[in-house]
Amino acid sequence: LIAIETKLLPLTINADWTDAELEEKLHHHQVLQRDIESHNKIVNAVLKLSERLDHDFQTGGSERASYSLHLV
Repeated sequence: LIAIETKLLPLTINADWTDAELEEKLHHHQVLQRDIESHNKIVNAVLKLSERLDHDFQTGGSERASYSLHLV
C-alpha cells in the first residue's frame, strides 16, 4: 500500500507538458487505480473470511470453521 501511495502522491501537473505526456500520466494513474481496486477485492474477501472464522470460534462452531479453512 505504501508503494502505491508513493507512486500516486507526486501528482503535479506541469504547464509545459504536452497532451501526449498528460495522456501518459493519466494512463499510469488508471493502471494504479485498477491495481488498487483489484487488491481491494482480495482484502475484502480475506476480511470476510476472518470475520466468519472469528464468529465460528466465538460460537464454538468447529465444523463450519473447518469447512471455511478448506476453502482457503
